[in-house]
Amino acid sequence: MYKKIELKEKKELLVQILDKFLRFCKDNNLKCYLVAGTLLGAVRHNGFIPWDDDVDVMMPIDDFNRLMKITKNGEIDERYTISTPENNSLHMWPFIKVCDSKTVLTETGVVDRKHIEQQKKYYGVYIDVFPAYGLPNDEEERKAFQNELSTLHKNDIYAVRVMNRRKTDSYFLYTVRRIAYWFYRIPYRIKGNHYYVSETLRLINKYPLGESKYYGFDIGIVPDCRAHSLTTYLSEETTLKFEMLTCPVLKAYDKILSNQYGDYMQLPPENERRIHPSECYWRKD
Repeated sequence: MYKKIELKEKKELLVQILDKFLRFCKDNNLKCYLVAGTLLGAVRHNGFIPWDDDVDVMMPIDDFNRLMKITKNGEIDERYTISTPENNSLHMWPFIKVCDSKTVLTETGVVDRKHIEQQKKYYGVYIDVFPAYGLPNDEEERKAFQNELSTLHKNDIYAVRVMNRRKTDSYFLYTVRRIAYWFYRIPYRIKGNHYYVSETLRLINKYPLGESKYYGFDIGIVPDCRAHSLTTYLSEETTLKFEMLTCPVLKAYDKILSNQYGDYMQLPPENERRIHPSECYWRKD
């Protein structure tokens, strides 16, 4: 049997992965910054948001693309691996994952059975690496571009994810909804996850970052433009404490977080505190 990894231990492993990856970036002259909830956690809590259990970092698109090229074998060392759309045929997302190969992570109840089996093969406890990519300068074009990315993201979800049961669902209603959802997913499953990943990667390389007024990093996950920031912010960095580490962040983090979260120092209500459902285990030798 696999030995389960509890939340406290998972967070310790995530910090170790982040430390290893930041050292790797420094050794290879790659820029990398804390982003999203991880940046928020560093500012508000000096580490993890208490109910959160993931780590997100961001790289300028040129560094992101170079990272995929220099890690074609997928290894940082004997323990840590980098999974990308280029080096892993089972990779499911248009961003990069840095994994602890001694562990197994599955998103049971989130993705379908086929993709759970894929996760067992290459997923471990991981951190996510997102690209900072250029956006159209015209506001309306920028909104349309974001909508296009968001549509690809939604369609990709239909290709790989199962439907969860709502608290208000009776067993009968849930069964009906699940059957309907199974048929609705057919065209997206036929196109396949890899189609949506490749289309997303094509789009985010469309506008050169150096010629763009704004950049994005969320690859369509955020449905509007809250995750867009001025590219001038990318020119200045500083550091913040994240748990036991000192990590690079963009100096304009206050403006970035305010745009994305509003009054980010205010704790959200308990019913709005999102977690990432997953199960982690030590891998068998």
